[in-house]
Order: sequence, then C-alpha cells, then structure tokens
Amino acid sequence: MTDQLKNTKCYYYYIRDYDQRPRISVCILYDEKTGVSARGVSLCSMLDMPNKQTGRELAEQRALKAFLKKKSFGEIKSSNSLNVFINCKIDSYEMYENFHFKCHYNPILNSVEKKLIKN
Repeated sequence: MTDQLKNTKCYYYYIRDYDQRPRISVCILYDEKTGVSARGVSLCSMLDMPNKQTGRELAEQRALKAFLKKKSFGEIKSSNSLNVFINCKIDSYEMYENFHFKCHYNPILNSVEKKLIKN
C-alpha cells in the first residue's frame, strides 16, 4: 500500500434492480486523516447477469484511480447506463448528483455513504 493510501478505508454497497439483482456496485475510498474520498461505480448492463465480485473489483479499481490521480473522469451518460439507473429506481436528479462519473474524486457523499463511513 502506498503512503497515499495508508489512512484510507474501503466501503462497498450495491444498488439493486427491480428483481433484486445487484446492478450497481459502489466503492468509497475514504482517507480518515484528511477527509478526502473517492467513489468508484460499476454498472452491469440489463443484458448481463450481475456478478457482485466483478462489480466490486471494477468499482474499487475506479475509486483507486480517482483517488490517486486526484480527478474525476468517466462520465456516465450512455443510454445503456441510464437504463440501468432507471431499472434500479434512481431518478435522473439523484443519478446526476451522486453518480455523474465512474471515477469520482472527492464527491459529495450521499446519506448511504455517510452512514457507512460513520459506523
């Protein structure tokens, strides 16, 4: 682990579709000393079968990438991605506010993420 990551913890959660399958995997890296965070998001197409391990790995890689590069990228805007959000009961405002990027550096944490970090 690099010095940049020595005070960081990883937190994960999933957002499920109407059939209770984990379509969206989210990883939050949080530096307890500085309060800096990064969010990695992995979306599983509605045409594929979700795999929690794969989603978690992709989300973690993306969070790590954003954390180390100190920038956000990978804007989520394709129609396939938007379809996943719709099938997970996430409205467009919440999607834009919380999940604008696949790799998000120092995002405003949503209520779920704040609870994970606090516990």
